[in-house]
Amino acid sequence: MFIENYIQRKVNKLIKKSATSNPEIIMRTTLKHIDFNYAPLSKNLNGYYLYLSKNKRVIRVNSSLDEIKKQFVLFHETGHCVLEHEDQVLLDRADSMDSVDKLRNEYDANLFASYFFKIHNNIDKNNLNGICLPEYIKYLISKFL
Repeated sequence: MFIENYIQRKVNKLIKKSATSNPEIIMRTTLKHIDFNYAPLSKNLNGYYLYLSKNKRVIRVNSSLDEIKKQFVLFHETGHCVLEHEDQVLLDRADSMDSVDKLRNEYDANLFASYFFKIHNNIDKNNLNGICLPEYIKYLISKFL
């Protein structure tokens, strides 16, 4: 439960500082030091986070994803940044949303995205199953219900 509590505090702090849970507004205001854009990427790549230095980071989200997946991927990549993952490049492959994360950083970023997604979309136990997301992501969201 420690990581879940830590992530909740990080997300809540970011939302409070930004006065919004809208990921695009957060990128343009609170996290404006991050070079963020939607871009056409390979169909097997949802997005990526590139750490160049403490003050230079890049996030790209595949522009061909549907709106729900774009939002989730943006929360995921933002998680890498806020959780201070300093790996040089972290790729979010299309098939990684369906499987248990093998890397700790990916698991943590998925937890971050799950909690942020839950808050932003007002997800509760009654409407979780109506959201079109892979079962693994729904499982992670359910950890915060």
